Amino acid sequence: NLSIVSYSRPDANVTQHWAYGHADYEEKLGGLYFCHDAFNINHNYSGIYVKSDIKPDSYDVTDINFKGYNEWGNPEGLYNDQLSNKGISFDNHYCAALQFNICLNAGEEKIINIVAGIATDLENASVLSERYLQKDFFEDSIKFYANEYAKMDAVYMVKTPDEYINSMV
Repeated sequence: NLSIVSYSRPDANVTQHWAYGHADYEEKLGGLYFCHDAFNINHNYSGIYVKSDIKPDSYDVTDINFKGYNEWGNPEGLYNDQLSNKGISFDNHYCAALQFNICLNAGEEKIINIVAGIATDLENASVLSERYLQKDFFEDSIKFYANEYAKMDAVYMVKTPDEYINSMV
């Protein structure tokens, strides 16, 4: 039996207004959603999502619940059997902690894909995260871009007296 915690620190202030933030696990999304209500902004993006391809057993969305007053080497949230499962409003010290309790047999492996992105709203976050968490999306994207870069490498060449500069292109 393993308890695995994924942790990141999203900067959910995509609207330039610190005080209007909210974060929680959203059932409709099946993941964490960090949003800001704002006015007078020049874009439509007001949320950040963090979602995995399997449902987490618990979560945290704020450093005060996850890290507490401890150092990063031993966050308080890991002293409990599960994370707090609490949302937050009006905080600017977010975290995206997802806890997965899994049972593996000897020699068994488990891959958990986690995606983070920016969205216009909760519905947009659901659509985007489902797209990015499709089977083999990550692997196919890596193959696609490796192929594209190989094509570019075959076309772009520089020959200068400096080998270091030649290798930079």
